[in-house]
Amino acid sequence: MNLYSGENATCNICLGYRESWAGKNPEKVRVMNRNYWAEHREEKKVYNKEYSQREIECEVCECKVRKCNWARHLGSKKHMLGCGGES
Repeated sequence: MNLYSGENATCNICLGYRESWAGKNPEKVRVMNRNYWAEHREEKKVYNKEYSQREIECEVCECKVRKCNWARHLGSKKHMLGCGGES
């Protein structure tokens, strides 16, 4: 019997109980989530700011793009043509 699926640190039985409880108590879950994010707001802001400034190198067109502009880059002509910066 496989008690753990994937990289879970919690066994499947305990995860099932947690999911069942959450399904029966949606208002409590909402309050818990709201409290958690209120307590960790500043940490989240710092992380998001640093994350959006990361640069990724596109394997298709071989240019560097900020993480926050990645979705826009995927729709660009440069990326679609995959020309590597040449016109």
